Amino acid sequence: MDEPAITRFDPPTLELDGVTLWVLQRAFGPPDLEVAPPADPGAAVACAGALGVATRIACRAAPLALARELGANLAAACEFQARKVLTATLAYDALASRVARHAAELDHPVVYLKGYALHAGGRATPGSRPIGDLDLLVPEDRARPFHDALRGDGFVAAQGAANEQHLPPLAAPGWGVVDVHFSMRGVCDPSGLWLDATRVLGAPGAAELRPGAWVPGPTLLAAHALAHAIEQHGTNPRPYPLLRVVADLQDLLPNTAAWEAGMPSLRAWLHPTLLPAEVEGARELTLALAAGRVPRDPDTGAARLLAHFVAHALDTEYRSSLGGEHLRHRLRQARQRGTLLRYAGRKLRDLWRRVATP
Repeated sequence: MDEPAITRFDPPTLELDGVTLWVLQRAFGPPDLEVAPPADPGAAVACAGALGVATRIACRAAPLALARELGANLAAACEFQARKVLTATLAYDALASRVARHAAELDHPVVYLKGYALHAGGRATPGSRPIGDLDLLVPEDRARPFHDALRGDGFVAAQGAANEQHLPPLAAPGWGVVDVHFSMRGVCDPSGLWLDATRVLGAPGAAELRPGAWVPGPTLLAAHALAHAIEQHGTNPRPYPLLRVVADLQDLLPNTAAWEAGMPSLRAWLHPTLLPAEVEGARELTLALAAGRVPRDPDTGAARLLAHFVAHALDTEYRSSLGGEHLRHRLRQARQRGTLLRYAGRKLRDLWRRVATP
């Protein structure tokens, strides 16, 4: 009998030099941890940026410690980036309020997801986590009227196309981008269907933040973060800081007790294609880094996931090798969901648009 896979990924062994160690310990270790300064502060800042944790480091480390380890100029540059993220986050606060007013007027709820949900729920330190867009979960039978209401309020088409889980993105010029979803990809009910807004609102921990707008509980957000990072982007060679999932998991489930309480729900919500060893590896990795330890045994899920998350961002050859696997994974997933022809047709249309565009 074949042994069960540790993870779906086979990254190169993580070469943990002083620069990468500093980034991991400053991004995830105890804020008061004594960390050896990196031999090359410029390389450390570049590494933190590539891994998507530079602003997290700026928000977690004591300013004097950061200046001592990086030098005043580089520390100030990291803090400046965190202030830019904070400014953008405040713009999304205003956008979220505007969207909630439409939901209240239409008398149906919206659910904030992903990055904004962590911020709005008080889980992420403001300025520590960039928010790319405002992801919303809306009942499928209400998604189109809601989408139309936003367009009537001056929202315009943004880059991106509709698929089986969301409508085309909309942009509010000067505010940000809104993505209207009608299912949580990779997070399932007992029948295997992706969760919709009704089931999310009925799940433990869901809270109304303002009239018309809700946020899921932390365990459900953690399940979505894992599915998004591993199922959706794990083999996707497009730029995406996979190490961000560790930051989100640490903010949502910050200690052993939270993980022990949340694991039964995590396992129940996550689609079976997410391997048990990957879920357990994510737990071990998050807790180890939070304690200032870096998993190194390549035969464990924690170390394998960490190596993949780092190599995905820093190793161009490894990232390029993932493209074919990503396509195979998406085809398998579409076949399982009975949407293979729709997925293939959408990809052919995308290819034709790229070829036909001068």
